Amino acid sequence: LLTEADSLILFSRKYYKEKGDKEHLSRALLHHAIILYKQKQTHEAVLTMKQAEYMAKDMKKPAFKWYLYSVLGDVNDNVGNYTQTLRYYKQAFAEARQCQRDERIVQTLNNIATTFDLLGQRDSLKYYTDLAKPYAPKTNGDIRATYLVNKASYLMSSGKHKEAKRLLM
Repeated sequence: LLTEADSLILFSRKYYKEKGDKEHLSRALLHHAIILYKQKQTHEAVLTMKQAEYMAKDMKKPAFKWYLYSVLGDVNDNVGNYTQTLRYYKQAFAEARQCQRDERIVQTLNNIATTFDLLGQRDSLKYYTDLAKPYAPKTNGDIRATYLVNKASYLMSSGKHKEAKRLLM
């Protein structure tokens, strides 16, 4: 649920901390960090995300860890720290594979491929787009569209403009 107020999430943080429930506390920390980030309290948001990451490191919750690493990758992408962006997206990919959900796998591979495209690393763009290929037909919407854009971007850089145009259309 999208919310601007953080009073309920602060209550959750306190409650789960008192109960010693690291799993739910980590989730509360992540969601509080997202609220802080949207409120432009970037420093506090990043510190809170790092707390969530630390608490989640030994958890066997691949869906949550996929989400956590994806958010951390997005935050680093937003500030142009592409080394960290790729590190977190690759961690998200490992968790996505454990979830065995095609949408998560392709979304994460799209994030990695898009980052490499931005960096002008065409071979890596192709590599991660090719990794997504077996899963992509089972996706739709934004995830499918981003996959096709990444594939078209590689084709355009290879001079295959007609093929790229077909994908974009």
